[in-house]
Amino acid sequence: MIRWIKITLMMLAMFECTVHAELLDRIVASVNGQALTLSELNQSVQAFQQSVPTQAHLGVQAIQAQLLDQWIDRQLQLDAARQAGIHISKAEIDAALNRIVQHQDLSLQAWLEKTHQSLEMVQSDLRAQLMIMHVQQEALSDQIEIKASDIKALQRATQRAHSQAHLIDWLWPVDASNFEATRHDAINFANQLRQNGKPPTTSAWIRTDLGRKALDDLPELFSNQIHQVMQDRIMGPIQAPNGWHVLKVVSLHQPATISDDQAHSMLYQKALRKALPGWLKGLRSKAAVEVLL
Repeated sequence: MIRWIKITLMMLAMFECTVHAELLDRIVASVNGQALTLSELNQSVQAFQQSVPTQAHLGVQAIQAQLLDQWIDRQLQLDAARQAGIHISKAEIDAALNRIVQHQDLSLQAWLEKTHQSLEMVQSDLRAQLMIMHVQQEALSDQIEIKASDIKALQRATQRAHSQAHLIDWLWPVDASNFEATRHDAINFANQLRQNGKPPTTSAWIRTDLGRKALDDLPELFSNQIHQVMQDRIMGPIQAPNGWHVLKVVSLHQPATISDDQAHSMLYQKALRKALPGWLKGLRSKAAVEVLL
């Protein structure tokens, strides 16, 4: 009797282990017959938590849902790439890998050890990424139009975002009773400053050295006119809510603008990201997608 009880307990324990293993490896999603198991999803969750610790607060379920959605999109795009006959050569994979390693300033072996990856794993992942990149371009390029005016606008905006100016500001506060008088004072002051290079002696203004600031941190009344003047030039008078301003550009730092090719690439990628959700939605509607989580 005791022996029979022991055998029964052993069989129950084996059954529980089998059930646990089956639950762990149960399918949580499939795309056109390609399955993702719970154990694979959990491995991805652990990798995500380690590589993006700032997002760990999301909780396991939220991360699972996010990664599951990404896996579905990835499989849909890989299927689309295969159907389109897209092939990635070893030379393309090697070139992509070299760019990654050079950017990290490490040897290939050191980078693999740092990221805890095998060369085969990295090559497989790069092949998939390149296939997805090519199929996105093939599917969406006809929907994207980059105009020359858009390129110029981005170049100006990029340069402005990184430009800095050192300004000295002379202010004439105004009210309804002295508006015209202070305006004439500011005009005369600006004219003399332009002619002599030095401010005339007067007690009507308030002088402030604004220091060196990014153009985006300056009032638009000031920053919009800075590109029209050179270093050591005078701006104004400029009417503002608090009075009349005369400004001297002590120094102006304007970095070289990005090239046409760089601007085109940035605009193309932005347009591609905008068009991507609609295309992915269309792929899902035509595919056999099942979520079982």
